[in-house]
Amino acid sequence: MLWRAGARVLGASSMGALRASELDIYGMEGIGLIYQAYKSGHLVSDDEVALTFDPFTWEAAFRAAGETFASIWILAWQKGAIITSCRDTLFRCAESLYFPERTYERMMAEAIALVPERS
Repeated sequence: MLWRAGARVLGASSMGALRASELDIYGMEGIGLIYQAYKSGHLVSDDEVALTFDPFTWEAAFRAAGETFASIWILAWQKGAIITSCRDTLFRCAESLYFPERTYERMMAEAIALVPERS
């Protein structure tokens, strides 16, 4: 293994942070908010950081086809962009979507369906 040979193994951001949270007991070092979210239990599964890319924009822009749940969590939790009273509903809507289809537009459409109409 690399760490036995003296190499430092770091994990940050997306899948790297997830793997670091699983392998830090073996010497891998985790860095950043995503790593901390996995270690604290706020994030728990692979799909919370998984992304797919739009095959028609791959070469031009590397455009992701959706949003990671981790990005939504950071925007809501850490940055305070989503008010607390709406956060849980929005999270449930985001979690209910298959990760390649998890976009802000789809999440909001799912959430709007839960809001009663005004008379």
